[in-house]
Amino acid sequence: MSSLYKQTQHKRRVTMFSFPRSGSNWISYCIEQISGLAVIGSDSHIGGVDVVERVKRDPKAVVHKTHGGNEIWGIFDNNNNHNEGLLLIIRNYKESILRDAKNKPSYPQIHPIEDMKSSLIGLSNNTTSPDYLKMIQKYDKYDGPKLLIDYDDFILNPKEELIKIHEWLKQFGGYVNTDKLTDMINNFEKHRSFSMRRYINMHGTTATDGDPKKLKIQKETWLNDVTEREIDDYVKNRDPLIFEKYLKRYKL
Repeated sequence: MSSLYKQTQHKRRVTMFSFPRSGSNWISYCIEQISGLAVIGSDSHIGGVDVVERVKRDPKAVVHKTHGGNEIWGIFDNNNNHNEGLLLIIRNYKESILRDAKNKPSYPQIHPIEDMKSSLIGLSNNTTSPDYLKMIQKYDKYDGPKLLIDYDDFILNPKEELIKIHEWLKQFGGYVNTDKLTDMINNFEKHRSFSMRRYINMHGTTATDGDPKKLKIQKETWLNDVTEREIDDYVKNRDPLIFEKYLKRYKL
């Protein structure tokens, strides 16, 4: 990654962070369509052209898609790197964590919240494992160019969120004109279907299909009201300020 971004025109990168199962592949596709920037770490690339070759052809900034660990966060802890872009994608923590939580019981048993806590340690987590809370805490502390995208908002209001991403990526060499953005908005379902078929071909299935009615499918399957309130309270107690600023919308 470091050697590749140094080949780019402005020697800058955008790191796109998300917890697994937060729509990052779909948003990566959209970024490539509306900005022309190459995404590294995505499942595939527009036209099947290798990222290295794309950077050679058009050496703008690159976007690094990652679920991240300490080796990635070091970029943003370095005081000399405060012109690097940080694009954070969040989703309801109950949806993100439950999908791949360990020890998942047989349906319809309720999932124990103990299995979710290892993904909510926060800044004191020194492992390279994805940590939902640490991800948001690091974003909150970073004072360089940053943008927060909520997956629910992206599914429910794609036009507004696409415009927001397009405008933000201009500073890194993304398209200034809006032709590609307009095409994406006007042909949204065509693009969504193409991206989804690509994803299913690689992974076999998708949980939500980009369907707004399925945005709460994980918690409605694996939690009842009691356990959902327990995990909400746990997250709030771990970091009340972060909960109030970013996460209270997910509270039951």
